[in-house]
Amino acid sequence: LDNYKPQIVESNFKVTAKKDYENKLFKQKSKLFDTINKLEHLLFATTSFISSLDKNKIKKLFDELKEMISKISLDYPSDHEKRKILDTIRKLEKSIFETKDNKDTKEKTTKLFKTLSQTLKLIKVNTKIKARPDITVRVRPWQRSVLTEFNLGSKVECCLSPSSPQFIAIIERLIDQAMLVNIIEVKNIQNNSWEIAGLNWLFIAQSSDDTNKLYLVANFYENSGKYSEKKAQFFLMDTLTKYTMKMAKDLGLDYIVRPLKYGRIPDFPELYENNHEKCNILEVELKLKKVGGYLTSKDYYIASITPGNYPFTFYQLHFPTKNQAEN
Repeated sequence: LDNYKPQIVESNFKVTAKKDYENKLFKQKSKLFDTINKLEHLLFATTSFISSLDKNKIKKLFDELKEMISKISLDYPSDHEKRKILDTIRKLEKSIFETKDNKDTKEKTTKLFKTLSQTLKLIKVNTKIKARPDITVRVRPWQRSVLTEFNLGSKVECCLSPSSPQFIAIIERLIDQAMLVNIIEVKNIQNNSWEIAGLNWLFIAQSSDDTNKLYLVANFYENSGKYSEKKAQFFLMDTLTKYTMKMAKDLGLDYIVRPLKYGRIPDFPELYENNHEKCNILEVELKLKKVGGYLTSKDYYIASITPGNYPFTFYQLHFPTKNQAEN
């Protein structure tokens, strides 16, 4: 560790709010059309039911509804136009339920009409939406500075803030060279400064079964609430993870992470699945003992999860190459 000089890595994240909003609208429109198609299939496939309806009237209402939904965009529908669409949905529903035939079909159509109305109510017009500036981030190891990084816990609103009983752990981390922290920062373009947006608490551990096997372990990840919007959060945590994996490789260590069972960051399987990013996650049971000295005979806060006498669950992460991902 004394000879390891990790690089500071900078990268950009395009926050195209307009494009994201358009994608969201597209998904909502698709859900509306999918629901309408299910309704049509259900009604017209049920001969005994549709025969008692005014087919021309039903078809005309379906066509009106499809035409209005096809117009949905950043500036459509307004509240007034949305009410017109909802009125058409209610007219269609009323026309279908004028008959008393086929109770089972009515129950199914009731659910579909409910889906239509609920999905439509979620759609909001935003004509003023604009693309925000790109986020520039950098990842670096902490500087072990009492002056500048004594207050890390407060920066990410976690249990190591000065007001927490666990604040003593910051002092222990400052002294113990085997306790590491990687920090990811976002550039403030207004004053050209860097703001801490997240970090991972790290330590080096030894296998209790094989003393030659060493690991770089992420005990936990933290993310500032200021940057907890889902896409930005994923970019920050993914960038931080890949940086730390490279650090572990450079040090000749295997990188493993503890499951994220609480906090504002989703656990790793959910985090990567939700963002459609290829990441193979292997769950392993390991008995580990923390490497490094202690200030006193009393165990550190972090050591409470690494007594070495029974296994804990960890994740091993693997990001496939482009060719592997395509296959």
